[in-house]
Amino acid sequence: MASRFESEVLDAMRSNAPLNLEKAKAIAAQFGEKSYRPIVAAAIRAGIPYEKAAKRSKDGSPVVRKEALVDAISDKLGVQLDGLEKATKTSLQVLLNAIN
Repeated sequence: MASRFESEVLDAMRSNAPLNLEKAKAIAAQFGEKSYRPIVAAAIRAGIPYEKAAKRSKDGSPVVRKEALVDAISDKLGVQLDGLEKATKTSLQVLLNAIN
């Protein structure tokens, strides 16, 4: 599929590879795009590496899976805790903080 961008935009993407959110926004502003999203889409279609931003929770901290919390609790206590993954994530975090 052909890109709607001129070769100078694609050259800018290639020279800034691997792209990330900040670089995509800068390229969009440089070439008068209203949004960074077409830049990201064109880069992916052109095979230019793009590094996605890490997912964050509502409070800005990195997302931690419940399985990781259960594993950390099990390691800390030195026992296998089957069924603990059914607890709420908040409860697991409180428990892990209490045993640390």
